[in-house]
Amino acid sequence: MLSSSILALSNCILGTLARPNAFQYFVVGRTYLEEGCTQNKASLAYYNFETDSTLTATYYIWRQESPAGRVQTGTTPDASCTGAEAHARACPMLVPDGWMGGGEAASGHYEFNEAGQLVINWGGGADETWQLIRGFDDTAGTYGTYRLAGGIHFNHGIMFGSNAGWDSRASMAGIAAVQNQPYAWIRGQGNDAPGVSFVWQVIEAGWSADTAGPPGYTACSATDMMTARHDCTGLGYCECAGDPNHWSSNYVQGIGQRRDAWHHWCECLTGGQLCYNGNSHVKPMLQAVDSNGNWVGWVGVEASFYPGGNSGGDMLGLFAIGEALTSIGPALKMNHTVVV
Repeated sequence: MLSSSILALSNCILGTLARPNAFQYFVVGRTYLEEGCTQNKASLAYYNFETDSTLTATYYIWRQESPAGRVQTGTTPDASCTGAEAHARACPMLVPDGWMGGGEAASGHYEFNEAGQLVINWGGGADETWQLIRGFDDTAGTYGTYRLAGGIHFNHGIMFGSNAGWDSRASMAGIAAVQNQPYAWIRGQGNDAPGVSFVWQVIEAGWSADTAGPPGYTACSATDMMTARHDCTGLGYCECAGDPNHWSSNYVQGIGQRRDAWHHWCECLTGGQLCYNGNSHVKPMLQAVDSNGNWVGWVGVEASFYPGGNSGGDMLGLFAIGEALTSIGPALKMNHTVVV
C-alpha cells in the first residue's frame, strides 16, 4: 500500500508529480452561497489530473444572475414505476437547462502547498485550495474525498476521486437496491426559515428516508429511472391550503457517463393538473464510483430558479449522498460503501 505520509511529504512518485492522493478522476460540486446575495451559483464538474501537474475539466454552472429554466430530458417514467397510490405520477423528467449538453472545458495546473493541500490554478486568479479529508490509506486505496478550503469564486465545495474511468457507473436498478444512504446538504434560499439555509444539514439514517417513505424508490423496468411517492404530512412542506394531498412525487434518472438527475415536487401545487411545471426541485448529480467500480454515492447541486424572476424563491445548493459525505468533514466517515 502506498503511504499517505509519503504523498504528503514529497508529492513525488518515481520523478513525477503524484495525482491527488494517487487518484486521477474526480467528480466535483461547488457553490457560492451568501445570505442576501442575488449572485449565488452552483456548479458540477469532472476533474482529470495528469502526472505532469496539469488537469483538465468539464464543468456545468448555473448562476442566479442568469437563471436557467427547466427542460425535459425526453424521458417519462414507464408504467412499472408510476401510477396508483404507491408510485409517483407519470410526468416528464425535468433538469436545469444545460445539464443535457456537453458542458464547458477548462484546463489548469495543480500543486501541493506546505500544508499538503491541493492547490489548483485555472488562470486569471481562479485558484482553489482543497483539503484532503479521507485518503488512500483510509479507504484501502479505493477513493479519496476533499473539501474546498479556499477559493475565489466558490465558498463551498466537495470532491470525490478514484481511478475509475468516466464510463464507470451504476444503473438505477442497482442503486435502488441499496438506496438507504446518508445525505448532507447546504442550500441558499432567501425565503427559508432561520437555520435552514446557509448551514450544513445531515441525515445519517438515509437519503431515501428524506425523499420517500416505505417502500422507498422503485426501479423502472423500461427506463433507467427510479421513482417514489412520499407522504409529507407533518414535515412542514407539501401543505397547500384546502388541499388534503400532502404527497410528493420523486424521480431519479441516469443521464450518461457519471451524470444523473433528481427531480421532486409537491403534488398539491399542480392546481389539479397531473404534473407540476412551476418551482420544482431540479438537482443534477454525478455518481461517485470507487476504483473497484463500485457505486458509493453522488455529488450534486440544486439549480432551481423561481419562474418569473423572484430571486427570493431561487433554490441553489450543494449536496452529497453516501460516501461522498466524507468530503464535508472527518466526523462523517460513515462506511456506507455499497457494491452494485
